[in-house]
Amino acid sequence: MNIYALKVLELFNYREKIILLGLFAINIVGSFLEVLGIGAIIPIVTILTKPDLIEKNAILLRIKEIINPSEIKEFIIILALIFLSIIVLKNIYLLISAYIQSRILNNKYISISSKLYTAYLNSPYSFHLSKNTASLQQHTECVGTVVNGIMFPMMTIFTESIVIAAIIIALFCIDIISTLFITIAFTSMMGIFYIVVRTKLKKLGETRNFHRAKTIQQINQGLGGIKETKILHKENYFISQFIKHTTEAVNIDHKEKVILQIPRLYIETVTVMLVISMMIYFINLGNNPQVFLVKMSLFAVAAIRIMPSFARISTSMTTMRIYSPALDVLVDDIRTADCMKDRTIEQNHHNNKFKNCIELKNIIFSYGSNNEFNIKSISLKIMKKQSVAFVGSTGAGKTTVVDMITGLLSPSSGTIEVDGNDIHSGVISWQKHIGYVPQSIYLTDESIKSNVAFGIEEKDMDDSKIWNALDLAQIGDFIKKLPEGINTLVGERGARISGGEKQRIGIARALYHNPEILVMDEATSSLDNETERAFMDTIKNLSGKKTIILIAHRLTTIRHCDKIFFLEKGRLLAEGTYQELLDKCPEFKRMAGEPACQGVKSL
Repeated sequence: MNIYALKVLELFNYREKIILLGLFAINIVGSFLEVLGIGAIIPIVTILTKPDLIEKNAILLRIKEIINPSEIKEFIIILALIFLSIIVLKNIYLLISAYIQSRILNNKYISISSKLYTAYLNSPYSFHLSKNTASLQQHTECVGTVVNGIMFPMMTIFTESIVIAAIIIALFCIDIISTLFITIAFTSMMGIFYIVVRTKLKKLGETRNFHRAKTIQQINQGLGGIKETKILHKENYFISQFIKHTTEAVNIDHKEKVILQIPRLYIETVTVMLVISMMIYFINLGNNPQVFLVKMSLFAVAAIRIMPSFARISTSMTTMRIYSPALDVLVDDIRTADCMKDRTIEQNHHNNKFKNCIELKNIIFSYGSNNEFNIKSISLKIMKKQSVAFVGSTGAGKTTVVDMITGLLSPSSGTIEVDGNDIHSGVISWQKHIGYVPQSIYLTDESIKSNVAFGIEEKDMDDSKIWNALDLAQIGDFIKKLPEGINTLVGERGARISGGEKQRIGIARALYHNPEILVMDEATSSLDNETERAFMDTIKNLSGKKTIILIAHRLTTIRHCDKIFFLEKGRLLAEGTYQELLDKCPEFKRMAGEPACQGVKSL
């Protein structure tokens, strides 16, 4: 419990912890109202069993003098109404308290989920290379699990513990021996129960999280690659995997639901046993029947109130044990997010401006923790408004080098400088100069307009800039003929348009912000020859106006580049114009002379 509390507190800032203290104070007041509600039954039971006690009790006598009833029956009715009023006011207070508690924790749910999603989006590209989308989705869902499965139960435990403690203290004042016996017996039985089930519950929670993540993964993979799934007739594979992991997760949910019922039934049985034991104890003492009746009434009322509290505490502890793996995942991700946030702040204090050249100085890079380097001591320069291309066979390191130039990856050693300034001293300002066209274009299930002005609210979109970008990408005339124009929906991942149209919309997206640097990772790979020629004419027109960096598969698209960098096995083998490389680099000449063997871009 202490471990859970410490981890949960990590998720709250200083101001939120002060609010939690206020909430605890509200719950303490509520617990004393609970005790007052139970204690109010004593005068009524006392008067019913022995009316003459009114004259012997100073408090009851004073109340009687104030009320001045005509007969004892009227006095009892008035006391009963006072008791009812106390119960009603107590319940209203507890309802308001529950509302405040729910509001605070639900706001925390919004806060944590927003922070986590923000952290994922702001994490460096290398972070996403080591993660899969399904696991990140599952981690995001952990926020709801932690709020409902850890925070609410923890608050319940705190509140109900105060209520139980207050009631037990009151009972101690009335009969210390009986209360001590019940307390020790009940605590021992509950402790034994919790020790027996806690290890099993945590294991169930970890297994459920695994199968939930696998279920999401099967959905993403089966639907994300729907073409391949249908052509290769792999529907049954993804369906069987989905059913397998869903069944396992549901079976665990079923076990958890059954286990969550056990504490209530166990506590009910134990409570009845203890109440019967107390009855036997009082009878054997040979007490006055009236005293016996008052004490038993008080203990019975206390048991009726304490039993649900113990049941809620036990169920809450069981729930927390089940969902504790989700808390571990969430806290680890939040800690990582905080570290990344600090690092991002440190790396973005400089405002990078591009005036002269981009220079790579002795760049070394490795994706893994092993000693194998993917990029080995590359040094090169790209002048402003120059058009350059990176070519090479599969695994040569073309995309890796360009990813470092764009600031997506950081070199293991060496520096990438813009006019003498390291780009990682202000990578965000540096990336504002860049328009990027990946080989695989990601389109959202929205309009062409929204996909070109990616990540911008509709009210802030500039239609003239959108049309200009579409015209530059050689797709404007086609879109003008569509009934809905730029408001045409493209479908999920661009399913309603062709591969070439999808590619050109991706190109238009890169051009929308009128970037100084245009980076294209095999951007023409899905274009037909005629469209490719028209697009390359556009690129030629941009030459001398923008800095253009290409990763090329078709060597015909790079003939007119000012400089070509030929990479092989992570090294810069040669650089120069197209003709210069043909003359001095046999490897490049072989690639240019054997179109069928032209390399596919490196991953």
